[in-house]
Amino acid sequence: MHTAIVLPTGFRFDLQEPNSIETVVRTLAPHSRHRITILADEGAKDHGPFDVIEVATKGGRWPRTDRAIAILRDLKPDFLELHQHAPTARRIARALKDIPNAWYRHNFLKAPKGAIQRWRQTRRNRDFDGHIFVSEATRAAFAAAFPVFEDRAHAVPNGIDPAPWRAEVEGKEKLIAYAGRAAPEKGFAELCAALEVVLERHPDWSVGICSNAWTTHGSFAETAVTPLRRFERRFQLETDQPLTSVQSLLKRAAIAAVPSKWFEPFGLAAIEAHSAGCAVLSSGTGGLREASADHALYIDPITPHTIADGLSKLIEDADLRVSLARSGQAFCILEHDAIKRAGELDELREEIKSAVLRRR
Repeated sequence: MHTAIVLPTGFRFDLQEPNSIETVVRTLAPHSRHRITILADEGAKDHGPFDVIEVATKGGRWPRTDRAIAILRDLKPDFLELHQHAPTARRIARALKDIPNAWYRHNFLKAPKGAIQRWRQTRRNRDFDGHIFVSEATRAAFAAAFPVFEDRAHAVPNGIDPAPWRAEVEGKEKLIAYAGRAAPEKGFAELCAALEVVLERHPDWSVGICSNAWTTHGSFAETAVTPLRRFERRFQLETDQPLTSVQSLLKRAAIAAVPSKWFEPFGLAAIEAHSAGCAVLSSGTGGLREASADHALYIDPITPHTIADGLSKLIEDADLRVSLARSGQAFCILEHDAIKRAGELDELREEIKSAVLRRR
């Protein structure tokens, strides 16, 4: 079976500048038993070992979408996997009605406000043969908002290839890591305030931050980290680095913090940290508990005080720290392995395609 994965405008599928959605595709695609072709924007420095068709972006979103439709007509795949952006995904699905499709969502969908918005979204959602979500939490929220589509809503939690992340739990540096966007909703300001307290309390520990899209939030990120710069060698900041830099940081770190304030769709940052053998401090919002289960130390509410106390607890209780690191790593290998997840995704694609053909 030939599956075409269509990424929305603004996605170049660049190995050197990864984002979380592309990382999901990049992790699962190599383990698929299907032939996979990926459509992405032109301009990537390195796609990696994938079959990628670059789509010209001249003229903006709609001309780009028309070009993608023309490419897909020539390609004639057996299945369309349309990622994230609803209007462009729907336009492709309507133009290529003969090809079974699924809309692949990487976040929570906002429930409609009022009857008119519900009618519009219901009409849009009907154009998709299947709806794939990255966690049971996101799937359940969609099904609750649109019960008419519950039989088309499916969850395939994000997976991870543990090998590039794996590090031994023993011998880790006294290092606290944060890998993610420097955004307000990620709890970044609260984390930085907490880290200042923790570095004062524990002078033998250090902090490493690896953040992408650093300039997106303007002066917010710089303001948040400024108090940490006085710790000099005990504070390391890397911005807009390839995925290998995130892997290197987490492999060294004994603790990783995931203090997100918003409802995380799943929690890819958490399973990356678990796989690297970190003890994880988590806010548990959204799908984060699905990602970590009983293998993280959870905080509530999300404040500098609770974060600092949670990190201090992991620093001071070595048995707890090592126990969480070991169990979390084992859990990810067992539950979130990319081979397992890719198999589940392949089965779902085939199931959706078969259901469409039966209806015809």
